Amino acid sequence: MAEDPGGGPALSGPFVGVDGCRGGWLCAWRERGRWRFSAFMSPRDVLSAFPETAALAFDMPIGLADEGFRACDLLARALLRPHGSRVFLAPPRPCLQARDPTEFQGLHRRLTGKGAGVPVWRILPAIRELDLSLRPEDHRRAFEAHPELAFAGLAGGPAPSKHTPEGRGLRLRLLRAEPRDLPCGWTDDHLDAMVLSLVAGRFAEGAARTLPAEPPTDATGKPMRIVLPNEP
Repeated sequence: MAEDPGGGPALSGPFVGVDGCRGGWLCAWRERGRWRFSAFMSPRDVLSAFPETAALAFDMPIGLADEGFRACDLLARALLRPHGSRVFLAPPRPCLQARDPTEFQGLHRRLTGKGAGVPVWRILPAIRELDLSLRPEDHRRAFEAHPELAFAGLAGGPAPSKHTPEGRGLRLRLLRAEPRDLPCGWTDDHLDAMVLSLVAGRFAEGAARTLPAEPPTDATGKPMRIVLPNEP
């Protein structure tokens, strides 16, 4: 197990993938050889539910630029070409204060030179909620990751769309999972949380890298990075 650089206890598990989804935060981790799933109302509930030895990979932006786009998002899009649009460009921090879509778009265009896609406005409350929940000491074990980057690493390139039977089947094979390993009525969010759990394990083992290699911090001290497994 890699020594924890943050001065806290070593990250020995559980290794948790956290997918921000409709109505809450879906977590996946392995326990006694089986996949476990649980949903929480808030990121703070997630952080409180797992021990200090847990590593938690969140599929949600952590660390926001004051203006322009984050280097980690642009690098992630480049890695996923020709499917770079699967990575949302995180809005600049001042956009968190927007009260409606019109104000949000105005701020976003002024700070980046471009409008934002509708999905970015929809996840703004979750970005804000996670931003407010993370304390400085949390960054040793909680970090941002991206399911599509993780699946691409396992597949040797971008996977087919997760909205197709082919894409779902490939993701299950990459996870070495069967539908019976998942709860009844499982969705893409479960697959995303599962692969994020694998990234959390690699992070704890010291077998992960970041985009960019030397992440900057934002105005609040949060690292602007996306964690992904080391190349084989």
